[in-house]
Parts: sequence; structure tokens; C-alpha cells
Amino acid sequence: MNKAVQGALGASPAGPEKSFLSESNSWKQILLLWLPATLWLGVIAVESTNALSSQHTGAILRMVLSFFFGQIETHRFNLIHGLLRKAGHFFGYAILSWLFFRAWRGTLAVSLASQVTRTLPASILKNVWRARWAALAIVLTIIVAALDEWHQTHLTSRTGKVADVVLDTFGGIFAQTVILVNAHSPGKLKALTTVVQSSVKRWSAPARRAKEDAPG
Repeated sequence: MNKAVQGALGASPAGPEKSFLSESNSWKQILLLWLPATLWLGVIAVESTNALSSQHTGAILRMVLSFFFGQIETHRFNLIHGLLRKAGHFFGYAILSWLFFRAWRGTLAVSLASQVTRTLPASILKNVWRARWAALAIVLTIIVAALDEWHQTHLTSRTGKVADVVLDTFGGIFAQTVILVNAHSPGKLKALTTVVQSSVKRWSAPARRAKEDAPG
């Protein structure tokens, strides 16, 4: 790849991983990348209050179930209620992990310059999934889960549990597993290969024309 193409892509010849912060990408774009994760953190913060304690959600759930199915036995209700709350933990933090991954992937975007000289699957997939992005997402998910449970130890109607932190962590790992499997899907790979090839042709065209028009 010639220097003109490298310049057009905004990358060094070695094509290292670079920060999304560059001359063509502003802090506004970074904030937009992190906005969904921030909003979801707000949802988790609300969920962590007394308003959504087991007593309150249990009263609402019992009312809904009674409306549709009539009276329900206490032990069966407690089982349903407990499963729903644990599912909320698991999938709530799975979503958070996915949003963290999305934000890190954009913030630590890999330049296409390291990919344009070839279209091997391994090189293309670096633009979709990297262990570093997944690890950062999981670490942040664990930190939020731990802080959430610690916060609940200070509320009269809530109890912080290590088991819930573990459950939340598994939710985060589950999300990263889904992302990784999806990144390796044949359809995703074919689409990304097409995008990279067309982008390289488009960005290299001005440099090629300049070289052709250059005298002697």
C-alpha cells in the first residue's frame, strides 16, 4: 500500500491500533458512542433503588399474574418472581456488556490501513471483534455489578449479594460470546470483505489519478 493511501486512511505504514480520536473524529463522536451505555447505566441505577426492591416488584407481579391467571400458590409465585429477577440481572448486564463493547470498539477503532493489503478472514475480523475490546467490556461490567451490589447493602429493603455479581458477570461473558460468534459468521465476513475492498478502491483512486497525471 502506498503512502498516499495510508495518508487517506489516516494510519501509519505499520497500521497500528489507534485511538478513535483523530483530526477527523471529534469528542462529540466519542460521547455519542458512550451515550447508550451511559443511559443503560441509568436504568441499572434506578433498578438498584428501594423502588424496585423484591417487595415492590413482587406486589406488581402478583397483581399482574392474578389478573390473568387468578390466584397463584405462594411457592409457585416465589419461584416465578425469583426467576424473573435473576433473568433481569443476567440479561440486563448482558446488554450493558454489549453496549460497553460497542463503545470500546468505536473508541479504540482499528484502522483499515492494516487490512487493505489482504482480505484474509483473520484480518477482516479485527474490525469486528478483538479480545481487548471484549475484556474491557467485561471488566467494566464486573465493576458496575460490584458497585451495584455494594450500593444495595446500604438500603434497608435491598441486600447486596456476591452471587448476583457472579450472575451479572456471566451475563457479560454471554454477550461477548454472542458477539464473537456473530463476528465469525460467513455473512458478516463476506459483507466486511466487500466494504474493505470498495473502500480501498475509493480512497486510492485520487492518489492513482495524481500519479497518472504527473509529468514524465
